[in-house]
Amino acid sequence: MSAPFKGASRSLGIELYRGSMAYLSEINRAGGVHGRTIALKAHDDGYQPDQAIKNTVKLMLEDQGLPALRLCGHAHRDPGPAAPEEIRQPALPPLLSLYRRATAA
Repeated sequence: MSAPFKGASRSLGIELYRGSMAYLSEINRAGGVHGRTIALKAHDDGYQPDQAIKNTVKLMLEDQGLPALRLCGHAHRDPGPAAPEEIRQPALPPLLSLYRRATAA
C-alpha cells in the first residue's frame, strides 16, 4: 500500500493501514487465499501523488506486489499524474481500493 505515514495526513495513512491489516488478518486466520497468506507492504507517500506513483511502481515491479492495495495520493489534485507505462501492462494485476477523499464544493 502507499499512504501518508508522516506529516499532516499521517492519521489517514495509519488508519488505512490498520483497517487493511484487520481485514487481511481475518483472511489469513481463515487460511488465506488458496492456502497462501497475504502480506502487506506499506510505503510512505507523504500524501503526494508523484510519490504515490513511485511507490506503486516499487510495489508492483520491485516488491512484486499482487495487487497494489490502498493507494493514497493527494485529494485536491485531480486526477493526479498518469500511471507510468511499466505498470499499465496487461500482465500486471489490477489496482484495488484507490482512495480519493470527497471534498465539499
